[in-house]
Amino acid sequence: MKTLLHCTRSLMGCFAFAAIGSAAATLYVSPAGNDSWSGRLRVPDAAGADGPLASLDGARRAVRKLRSSQPGSKKEAIRVLFLDGTYRLRSPVAFTPEDSGTKEQPVVYAAAPNAHPVFSGGRRLRGFRIEQGVWKLTLPEVKAGKWVFRSLFVNGRRAVRARSPNAGEGYYHIRAPAPPVTDPKTGKEISREKTAFVYSKDDLKPWPDLGDVLVVNFDAWDTSILPIAALDPERRVVSFAKPTFWAFKRLGNRYYVENAPDALDAPGEWRLDRRTGQLSYIPRPGETPDTARVIAPEIEQFVRLQGDAKSGLYVENIRFEGLTFEYGDWRLEDGGYRGMQAAWQVPAVVEATSARRIVLANCVIRNVGLYAVAWGAGCRENRVTRCHFHHLGAGGVKIGTPGNAPSPALETAGNTVENCFIHHGGAVYPAAVGVWIGRSSYNIVSHNEISDLYYTAISVGWDWGYAPSSAHDNRIEYNHLHRLGRGYLSDMGGIYTLGISPGTVLRGNVIHDMDKFKYGATGIYLDQSSSQILVEDNLCYRCQTGGFTLHYGKDNIVRNNIFALGRDHQISLGRPEKHRQLTFTRNIVYYREGPLTGYKWGEGEFESDHNLYWDASGAPVKFGKYTFDEWRKLGRDKESRIADPRFKAPENADFALAPDSPALALGFKPFDPGKAGLYGDPAWVALPTTVAPLPLEPRPRPQPFADDFEDTAAGRVPIDGQVYGAEAGAHIRVTDRTAATGKHSLEIKDSPEVKEDYNPHLVYSPNFENGRLILAFDLRLEAGATPTIECRDWSTTPYRVGPSLAIGPDGTLKTADRSLVRLPANAWVRIEISCELGKKADGAWDLTVVLPDGKRRQWRRLPCVARKFSRVTWVGFVSDGRRATSFWLDNIRIALAGATP
Repeated sequence: MKTLLHCTRSLMGCFAFAAIGSAAATLYVSPAGNDSWSGRLRVPDAAGADGPLASLDGARRAVRKLRSSQPGSKKEAIRVLFLDGTYRLRSPVAFTPEDSGTKEQPVVYAAAPNAHPVFSGGRRLRGFRIEQGVWKLTLPEVKAGKWVFRSLFVNGRRAVRARSPNAGEGYYHIRAPAPPVTDPKTGKEISREKTAFVYSKDDLKPWPDLGDVLVVNFDAWDTSILPIAALDPERRVVSFAKPTFWAFKRLGNRYYVENAPDALDAPGEWRLDRRTGQLSYIPRPGETPDTARVIAPEIEQFVRLQGDAKSGLYVENIRFEGLTFEYGDWRLEDGGYRGMQAAWQVPAVVEATSARRIVLANCVIRNVGLYAVAWGAGCRENRVTRCHFHHLGAGGVKIGTPGNAPSPALETAGNTVENCFIHHGGAVYPAAVGVWIGRSSYNIVSHNEISDLYYTAISVGWDWGYAPSSAHDNRIEYNHLHRLGRGYLSDMGGIYTLGISPGTVLRGNVIHDMDKFKYGATGIYLDQSSSQILVEDNLCYRCQTGGFTLHYGKDNIVRNNIFALGRDHQISLGRPEKHRQLTFTRNIVYYREGPLTGYKWGEGEFESDHNLYWDASGAPVKFGKYTFDEWRKLGRDKESRIADPRFKAPENADFALAPDSPALALGFKPFDPGKAGLYGDPAWVALPTTVAPLPLEPRPRPQPFADDFEDTAAGRVPIDGQVYGAEAGAHIRVTDRTAATGKHSLEIKDSPEVKEDYNPHLVYSPNFENGRLILAFDLRLEAGATPTIECRDWSTTPYRVGPSLAIGPDGTLKTADRSLVRLPANAWVRIEISCELGKKADGAWDLTVVLPDGKRRQWRRLPCVARKFSRVTWVGFVSDGRRATSFWLDNIRIALAGATP
């Protein structure tokens, strides 16, 4: 057993051949072969009458023929050896139950000894001409509508499809969802919040062949890829044929344009004009048409394994070893791609349904547009081991389906992803993950290294409620997960779980260096209804929103983990519930910045004890609003301690404990983080150190705003800003009833029927970090209106409040610590707030009020609610309370001093 285990872990090729034995029938495949030959010979015979086969599909057909000629009780194992070279695939190769081996006599498709066969889905392009520095090539098949490709690779590197703004230079920003339109048949309004939006002037243009231009729109945790269906330049409204999953601007407002004629303007960019068939490419420095290897993919998927579990017919007992698949495209359905979490609906290069005991070992999948591997409905006991998946359009491996299987035969279970290196995914679908497990159980994901993704590394379970789920008893252990998020998306985890999942274990994983766009980049994130999960012996460090988050769930156990060096906070709870949500014990929480706890940790129902907490900055440790003594009086952490754990060198990610660490006295059991990640020969283990990191996304550029509401029709929502809680008689709409200047202003109308006191409210998201904030607006009050105007920094948890004004029912203008002036009803006043941000921030702000008679009242150095306020990501105009009153805004300006919105 020890010898066999060693063989499995170090030489992936040896265990398969040893299992087959010398009695196996061997077929050879060569780029110089012929599929009409037998494949019994390694090289062609002298007469040219027989020799190796030429293709994967030819080998599949030869294997099927050979097995059909063997008596059922005497079937031999068959191995197909691919010699060195490139094998061009023009269509996916489909394996069906007829192509199966048996447990005792499997079929193996493998690299010949010392060979490195490559299966390419691409075509090399030659014959470029140069026009004003741009390479150009006319492709008749594209012009004839027989070929279209959405990816291009130059010298093994994915080129950038012509993009505006250019990669790394920011984004365009949606101004607002498009206003509704009236159905001429019914007279009712039709919402367009998911099918159209208002854009800023010159961001979009009525380009020719408009349907070839794509808008790539970002939400919080996904993106949509939408061909433009129509453009209204006068109203600056762009429309799409397919609705997005989330309303525009609900969770984000970034987008960029792809494949527009004038977007081709930077080295490494390319564009395909389908109408003329012309490919254009701007070379990177040092590239020449004579030496560059330019590849355009012809196919998306390479291998399909298609069984029928409902009929008891499986594709089974096939092994693929030492094979490389490269240059695949991605697909765009009619109307575009509607982004959803984890990009789970994106197919894979190697995709299986109703497949059993299929093995991918020592394989490479690179430079493709989809996921690498997918085990779909009815897939069991399949294995992906020691594979290298990189530079992917989507993610690494998908297991299962998003919903419960309709019958036991179609359940997906018992699959393994082990000792694989998965990195640089999400090039097309940024929300894709390294390993995704949907409604599937008894899977093992172990000893993988997953890095350089825009979202989550491992996602487990796919159920948002407390109903029983078919995702349970999954083991996620000893994985090394790092460089995730990179500032592109939000709401992610190194390991991310959903749903009730008894028997699921997250153990021995090392997770570090996670960065968010707006919120949520946590080492281990138990999201909605995550329950009955064991989290132990994990190390999470340098994750922006800490090492551990439970959104909500029950009966989870979190023990013997190290959560270190989070930036916004360290541990958090999203929603308190009236049952035991978790047991938190024997953990070490170590940090230097941000608070210990985030969101509502202090309000949950959970057991917490024998933990060690330490703020290395020297600040007192607080549990939300509670001191340690107050916290213990609540029955929490009675035996826990606040003390330095005495790590060896935490600044260098060495969290070994000194022999006298106080954590040991609390029952903490040291574990070896070095066990996480790849194992085997030194070159394989060291491979991740040779990979260049995925760059961090630059911080969002400041977004100054200025709106006098004159360009928005009366009765419509404002173009800029996001409207919340406009329901039950409340609204936020442009009006022509009153205005400080011009003809229009914005009415914020409250109602007693509104559930929350803070609704309705209007939010702007400027993301200013440095400089002097200027927030100015005209305000008119109806008698009894109670608005609040507030600036917040939501990049930290809990958020920090800076300048804050509240107006009482009698018109009294107040700050956090005093009453300032009484504002008259039914008259316009001008208010200006200014505050230093960044390094010059000192916790103070200035206020100017210009009354209706022209008199100016000024207050200097009013205190911010949070003394550490230094960045503004949120400016809110809130109607507090539930009164049937209105107030009006006009001429809003949010900018940095000296900047022109």
